[in-house]
Amino acid sequence: MRTRKLWLAFSVLAFLLCPEHLPAQQGSQQSCDVPLVVAGFNTQTRESNQMLLDLHPEDLVVHVGSDEGIVESIKVDGGPKRVALILDPSRNVPDEEWILEAEMAARMVEIARPDDKFLIFLEGIERPQERFLTPEETDRLLRAMTFDRPSTSDSTERAYDTLFDAARRMEPPAFGDALILFGPAEDAGSKIDPDRLLELVLRNRQRLFGVSFRDPRGDPKLDKMSRETGYHFSYDQIEALKGRYQMTLLDGFMSDVY
Repeated sequence: MRTRKLWLAFSVLAFLLCPEHLPAQQGSQQSCDVPLVVAGFNTQTRESNQMLLDLHPEDLVVHVGSDEGIVESIKVDGGPKRVALILDPSRNVPDEEWILEAEMAARMVEIARPDDKFLIFLEGIERPQERFLTPEETDRLLRAMTFDRPSTSDSTERAYDTLFDAARRMEPPAFGDALILFGPAEDAGSKIDPDRLLELVLRNRQRLFGVSFRDPRGDPKLDKMSRETGYHFSYDQIEALKGRYQMTLLDGFMSDVY
């Protein structure tokens, strides 16, 4: 593949799910807007992991299943975004871990653009937020919750249920909608089937990203769901984050993700 000014080679694998479940021969007639972040080594600035904005349709190869798709146009999206923040205050989460959840969510909000909008969902607490919040309102609420931890009725980590509620709350979907979970990647006690959750997230073309402060147990389904949307879960042990510069590195990573 070719790029102007940058020596780069990309192979972008995109799973595009349109609202209609059409046969393959008809699906090729459909088009979808897909948010895409491309980072690589910039031969001009000599910096790595730099977002690349000088891209053209011919620079990308997109595969829809086994078929090669066509990129019709590319544009830099600088518009406002809608983000649902999902936190886990359940009894299975120690206080130190909860504080990290709330603090890292607040730090991510600090990166937001002025017109971005946020929703906050807490696993195990069924109090839906009535309206989207501004970054300033979201930051104040998260910092207030950091040391005034919301109480939950039990120790279940109903991640599937909460993510499903968040995805539904953001309907009708808008370009670039994101679900960001701070907490363990495992679920306990949810009524929603994970396959149904994934179907909803993909149909709405939402991005799912997770930050967990403990090692995963096995290969969590939420991690797999995140990869289906083009993202992943980040696992950062609390003890490891106490090392020198580790929180600074995590802050930089969160900034890159946002």
